Amino acid sequence: MRAKTPLFLLTVMVLLTAVVMVAGCGGSGAALNVKGKATLTAALSDFEMSAGAVQNALTGGADGTVAADVKAADSDMAAKWQKVAAAAKAMGWADADAGNEAWKAVEKAANSLPTNATVAQAQAAVQRPLDTLMEVESELWTLVQTSK
Repeated sequence: MRAKTPLFLLTVMVLLTAVVMVAGCGGSGAALNVKGKATLTAALSDFEMSAGAVQNALTGGADGTVAADVKAADSDMAAKWQKVAAAAKAMGWADADAGNEAWKAVEKAANSLPTNATVAQAQAAVQRPLDTLMEVESELWTLVQTSK
């Protein structure tokens, strides 16, 4: 029976060491999550400004120039969306593929506008995909607010 006591004590020590190591990892994960939230928040804020520029081009543009305005605003929004997608993925966002599909739909709609498009044509082509992308953005804001 005495031979089992050192083995038992060794097992307990190994388990305690493992528990302490796992607990220590939790702290660094929490710090990463705070940093991830800050990164995603900043990316979403920048993205929102670019999305607003696309919306302004759709509502305040003029026939004949709206396509160029939408395409320019969309081009600016592209890099900002990539930052949002990367930050969201780092936070464990489950709908990353759906978000990227929504982004691709906006990009495709903007790039398909003819040079001489009217405001009505631009709105018909771009507004629905943009609205879908903004719903995705809203989901990401919820992710930021509900993550610990």
